[in-house]
Amino acid sequence: MRRASLVAGLGIVLVGVGALGLVRPWGLRLPRWLVIVPALTGSAYAASHALTAYLTKPLHLLGVIQLEFDGWARRDEAAQFAWDLLFYEPWFLGLAVLVTLATLHHHRRTGGSAHAERRLVAITVAATLLLTLFACIVVVARTA
Repeated sequence: MRRASLVAGLGIVLVGVGALGLVRPWGLRLPRWLVIVPALTGSAYAASHALTAYLTKPLHLLGVIQLEFDGWARRDEAAQFAWDLLFYEPWFLGLAVLVTLATLHHHRRTGGSAHAERRLVAITVAATLLLTLFACIVVVARTA
């Protein structure tokens, strides 16, 4: 768990530094696709992380699916889920929204069209939903 947290923390720091390229002058020196594609990929991943938790954990609490939490000596499920859904996951959603907004800003300031902007949003939403569906299937299949 400690290793996963460190890796996630490093990933979040990298996303933050990369997001600065969307709004700082040095980001204009990079090719547009080199800034936009990773940013929107990260946005889709962060949003799907939160959405997967918002779907699977309530289904577990309702008894529809059974999630396994191996390795816990003692666990307060209600407190864990409350912490996760009310504090932890909103940060992932916030990251996704803010990075997406910064990416759209970068797209506009580098001469991108409104039509292309709508297409970027549609692709990001579709990728988010597909990643969420995939993650939910993996989580449910792993615990079945």
